[in-house]
Amino acid sequence: MLDYFKNYWKNAFDFKGKATRKEYWMTVLSVLIFSILIGIVVGIFFPFNYEVNFVTGDVTTSGNQIGIAITGLWNLVNIIPGLSICIRRLHDIGKSGWYYLMVLIPIAGPIIILIYLVTPSVNSETPNSIAPSNDNQNNNQQ
Repeated sequence: MLDYFKNYWKNAFDFKGKATRKEYWMTVLSVLIFSILIGIVVGIFFPFNYEVNFVTGDVTTSGNQIGIAITGLWNLVNIIPGLSICIRRLHDIGKSGWYYLMVLIPIAGPIIILIYLVTPSVNSETPNSIAPSNDNQNNNQQ
């Protein structure tokens, strides 16, 4: 699983090529586990406190700004690599990376993208394919 996490960062700015279904979901799992670990560490060292006044129903919060900054920075840093692996996953099923913009469609868009992300890979040649082209096979037959 650590290999998937390393490849996630290594290919952070690679918007070409493909990501298999297994690669995508193992990466999502590894990033999720790492995010939970960051949350636990931040929660231990930079606690966020809630105070509830049961008489008035007021809720006041006080938290360490460092913890909020750490988790916010982690989320911000993951935007581009997360976008990259989603686009490569779409390439693997024969779709353009522009299909990811469907997440902007309320309710239906994210559902459609989720369906695409769990769709099995296709073997067709797409412009973003990393498989060998037919030109090499034709040269070998001559």
